[in-house]
Amino acid sequence: MACLVLAGVYWLVDVKGHRGWAVKPFLVFGTNAITAYWLSSLMGIVLNWIVITSPEDGESLVLQTYIYESFYARWLSPATASLAYAISFVLLWLALLSVLYRRRIFIRI
Repeated sequence: MACLVLAGVYWLVDVKGHRGWAVKPFLVFGTNAITAYWLSSLMGIVLNWIVITSPEDGESLVLQTYIYESFYARWLSPATASLAYAISFVLLWLALLSVLYRRRIFIRI
């Protein structure tokens, strides 16, 4: 599925020349790509470290599982819930990196 989406984006942007919608998100991620990778990986680790108790049944869950089950799995099928969680994660980082981009903060190694 990822290859099909990549092929579709390639066709729209490079072959057909529809660049207006695609430039900004790719530019935002591209200017701080290592920062996005490092901080999103760190966030994934932290979400798996934090253990909370579910208010419904008192079960101990890691925060990532609690977020997934509370906000996505309740009303979506497992495959769709997983996709929605992943898209939400990417959009969260797009929003955070957009703040850095607007302020012209580029973290380089």
